[in-house]
Amino acid sequence: MLRVLNIIGAKQRLTPAEKMKRYREKLKKEPEKHVIVKQKDAERKQLSRELERKEESAMSPGEQQKLAERRKETEKTRKRDYRWRLKQNRATSAGNEHGDLDVTLTKVYSSRQAAGKAVQHLRVRLPFSPRKRKAVTLQLALEAGNVLHTRKRTRQGVDKEMRKRC
Repeated sequence: MLRVLNIIGAKQRLTPAEKMKRYREKLKKEPEKHVIVKQKDAERKQLSRELERKEESAMSPGEQQKLAERRKETEKTRKRDYRWRLKQNRATSAGNEHGDLDVTLTKVYSSRQAAGKAVQHLRVRLPFSPRKRKAVTLQLALEAGNVLHTRKRTRQGVDKEMRKRC
């Protein structure tokens, strides 16, 4: 009981992020010290890059090739994500005709993990049949107010509604 009272009466401690933020604010108020800290940081990073180059040169050719492939793949992923973000920004700034369809899960949820958890939570409860699963998700999307542009085909060819749109 005493411990609980002690915790309630005590001040809340600053998180490491808050401490760092305060430290940086103090540094910016002292320009000379700020320049010195920036120079030390640049030297530290340069030394780190040199060590990385030395370690890479000490690797066997097979390991170097794997490292190069990993870097290439990382770069491809980074560029793909960058292009996707650009596309999303253009769509939102140009006044997207689809309304809320440009809202991604990461914009709505606090993190990717939370969004994935919500999707998985829903996915488990959807019907197992692909046809029924599709019907339920389409109905949910329509109820949410999304306008869906699907290319529904019939046995005779393109659906009448699709002909009207084209």
